[in-house]
Amino acid sequence: MRVTTRIYALQPEQVTDLASRMMGTWTLTSAIIRCYAAYNLSNKTAYQLCMWTFALALGSFTSEIFLFETAPISSPGVFPALIVSSTSLAWMALNYAKYTGASKAKIDKKWAS
Repeated sequence: MRVTTRIYALQPEQVTDLASRMMGTWTLTSAIIRCYAAYNLSNKTAYQLCMWTFALALGSFTSEIFLFETAPISSPGVFPALIVSSTSLAWMALNYAKYTGASKAKIDKKWAS
């Protein structure tokens, strides 16, 4: 719980043992999905799930900083999480077709509809 309290330093009273365990479970689940995707890059479902883990992490930390104001960007782990999640998400989106075998035309058509 010590690390979770340091991340959410602006409102540490909201951090409970349950919230800490949930964050740990989320971190482990994300790690499992990301490892699976790393070894199965051509699997579109695994690749997309991995992208979603980074999108959720980015959304979660961004909302805690700006919306709920519970985590200052200077807290340990917050700024690195923003950098890793945004960079990873952008890189994966840019290389989606390369690794999954999806053609650029199909991707453009899907997003246009």
